[in-house]
Amino acid sequence: MLTRVKFLPHSSEGRDAALGQDKTAVLVPKGAVDGGRVWVVRDRRGETGRAHAQAIDVIEDVGDWARVRGDLQPGDLLALDTASLSEGARVRITAKATDGEGGAS
Repeated sequence: MLTRVKFLPHSSEGRDAALGQDKTAVLVPKGAVDGGRVWVVRDRRGETGRAHAQAIDVIEDVGDWARVRGDLQPGDLLALDTASLSEGARVRITAKATDGEGGAS
């Protein structure tokens, strides 16, 4: 399964202080966090792409989400089912009918 990253909007001083000067913190589903990394789908061509491990730092848990810092870009797709992934593994991107989120197999 894949998901899109949610970027935090510009916020008040309190949140900025909590995040430090680094405003690249993003929210990702906890299920996408695999140790100190997430699997990002890059090199997308139509319904396929390649899985690449991206190192992240988890800042805090926010319900079913984790606030993380790392080299994530707007529109990145993250793999949720990571048990069988390896660096450069080919994935197929599929759409979930119920909530619009993508998936991969």
